[in-house]
Amino acid sequence: MGGGRYRETVGVLADARTAVPAGMTAVVLPAARWARLVHDGPLPEVAESFGRLHDWCAERGLTHGDLKLDTGYGSDGAGPHVLHVDVPGTSD
Repeated sequence: MGGGRYRETVGVLADARTAVPAGMTAVVLPAARWARLVHDGPLPEVAESFGRLHDWCAERGLTHGDLKLDTGYGSDGAGPHVLHVDVPGTSD
């Protein structure tokens, strides 16, 4: 959002046919290419792992976008976090 502010959305990955519960909003991400890293360390180090993803993109001449996904962990935050950053302007 700028100025040191960001938006964090908490949700669940679901099939497009899944009914959206009352009080929740569906957010549909278009098909895209993503860089991915599995973070299996302490929760406070997730930001550092996102930094490693950004570095990986830069080393390959790829520009990462602003979208970041952190998925795969339990409700208690335990377990590996599967981190993604979008890589716009690339093709498969």
